[in-house]
Amino acid sequence: MVKSVMITDPVGDMLIRIKNAYLAGKENLDLPSSNAKERIAKVLEKRDIVKAYSIKDRVMTVTLNMERDRILQIKRLSTSGRRIYMGYSQLYSVKGGRGFLLVNTSQGMMTEVEAKKKKIGGEVLAEIF
Repeated sequence: MVKSVMITDPVGDMLIRIKNAYLAGKENLDLPSSNAKERIAKVLEKRDIVKAYSIKDRVMTVTLNMERDRILQIKRLSTSGRRIYMGYSQLYSVKGGRGFLLVNTSQGMMTEVEAKKKKIGGEVLAEIF
């Protein structure tokens, strides 16, 4: 059961909950669902950080891939008070390709590699490495 609490930065809250669950060794994680969180979970699933996710009664259950250390650090870049936008030519590789940028574009949520291929920029939400 997820408690109803006022959250000012839902995306940041989700990323920090995932990081804390990894550090605590918890495989399953429940959090309030939203469309943005679902799109982020889809990208993390493609990057093999999340095994699976499901949504039931406005609660998202995320199953993390705990086979090896997948996340060393999550750094939130764009926040509600300070938005960071980059064109596709400004997007950079994180830790020599071992990490990735989470970019919200006009064509959906994706990594910086996908955004560069499609030649589109957007709001850079976080660095994950």
